[in-house]
Amino acid sequence: CALTTALTASLLSTAVLPVAASESYVKDGVWYQTGANGKAEEVALFGANYSLPFAFGYRSVKAMGLSHEDMIRLDVAHLARLGVTAYRIHLWDRLISDRDGNLLENEHLQLFDFLLSELKRYNIKAVVTPIGWWGSGYPAPDPIEPGFSVLYSKNQMNEKADAIKAQKRYLTQLMAHKNRDGVPYAKDPHILAFELFNEPKHADAGAVTAYVNGLIQVMRDAGVTKPLF
Repeated sequence: CALTTALTASLLSTAVLPVAASESYVKDGVWYQTGANGKAEEVALFGANYSLPFAFGYRSVKAMGLSHEDMIRLDVAHLARLGVTAYRIHLWDRLISDRDGNLLENEHLQLFDFLLSELKRYNIKAVVTPIGWWGSGYPAPDPIEPGFSVLYSKNQMNEKADAIKAQKRYLTQLMAHKNRDGVPYAKDPHILAFELFNEPKHADAGAVTAYVNGLIQVMRDAGVTKPLF
């Protein structure tokens, strides 16, 4: 159902700062992608969420003394066997950023890059939410985490100037980060769309509109032409 929500929400993406059609785009309320034949096809995917590079999945594999990359290979192969054609993740920004919003090139990000490369092998497309906000502990207490969103409540993420500044820095650096093929996330053809922030909370409509428009502008300035929601 997360992917269904993503698909529906993405249709609103051209309401603000519309962009030209690219390999993934919305036109007349329909989401399209460029197919293998080079022609536009309506996006109709069957997907799942999966988070081994982060949080409980990462910790459990490490506790068993197993290889994270081996387990990702195995899991993605099983997803492909199930007929999965799409992948959705809410990144644990608290694990891959510092207090100022700088991107951390650490093991979690490296494993996510590896996961994207494995998904690509099976032509499984991705929808990525850069900011999840929540901690990485569940079902255990949250550990000490380096990221900026540790400092703010969900409401404060779109209210506090320092929080917004950190998010913009993080998004800019994440979009410039290159996958294992040397392609920036902003231009990765296997990432079909970005959801800026998962289930945000807000009180003032005017303030949150300015906040959303600001994040969209940052993504467009970073070279993203894909749908945003």
